[in-house]
Amino acid sequence: MKTSSSSALAICAIMVVVLFLGGGDYYLLQGAEAVTCDASSLAPCVGPILNPPHKPGKDCCDAVTVQYPCLCTFMKDPQYGTYVNSPGAKEVLQACNLKWPSC
Repeated sequence: MKTSSSSALAICAIMVVVLFLGGGDYYLLQGAEAVTCDASSLAPCVGPILNPPHKPGKDCCDAVTVQYPCLCTFMKDPQYGTYVNSPGAKEVLQACNLKWPSC
């Protein structure tokens, strides 16, 4: 019986991981809402991040505000970490009145 209980527990754990990471997007729970972590939604911020003198527009600040709970996840991701940890990204957060997250 222990073997079947262990197997059932392992299958449940795998299903939870698949549900939360579905389709390559990340899902984080923030309060009662789930936030879909989608780095591509930060596209309006590419210019200001790569060219720090450029101020972010409202579309960038809106995107960063929505994705803010995901920044620590992006920072740890080798694909996005270089950009999210850059001085330009810090300036974007500051210009959008957001604090640098403590991960």
